[in-house]
Amino acid sequence: MKPVLKILLLAEVVICFGPAFIILLMGLVVIPVALESLVNGHMAGVYLLAMLLGGWLGMAALISLVIKILEPDSRTLSPRKILLFMSFGILAVSGFLVMAGEGGGSWQLGIASLPLAASVHLIYLGRNYVFGKNY
Repeated sequence: MKPVLKILLLAEVVICFGPAFIILLMGLVVIPVALESLVNGHMAGVYLLAMLLGGWLGMAALISLVIKILEPDSRTLSPRKILLFMSFGILAVSGFLVMAGEGGGSWQLGIASLPLAASVHLIYLGRNYVFGKNY
C-alpha cells in the first residue's frame, strides 16, 4: 500500500472512531454507577457494561485489522477473533444509537454512526485476511 493511502486510511480511522473512543473513555468513569445499579437490581447497568465491553473488544479488533491492512506480514488477532470482536463492537455502537436515538434524530446520530460505515470499509479492505482460507 502506498504511503499516501496509509495516511488516508489512518485519517479515516481517527475521524470515524475518534468520537467513539472518547465515548468509551467517558464510559469507564460510569462503571461504578453501573455496578451500583446492578447491586440494586436494575438492568440498566448490564446494558451499559455490555456496551462498554463490546466497544473495547471492537476497538481491539479495529486496531488489529488496521495493523494487518497496513502491514500484511504482521502478527495480529486471528480472522475469527477479528470478526467476532468487530461484531461485538458493531452491536455496542448499534445499542448506543438506539439509546441515543430515543430523543429524536439529530446530527449527533450521524456522527455516532460513522464507526458502522468505517467498519464495513475496513472489513472490505481486509477481506483477504478476514475471509481468506489460507490463514
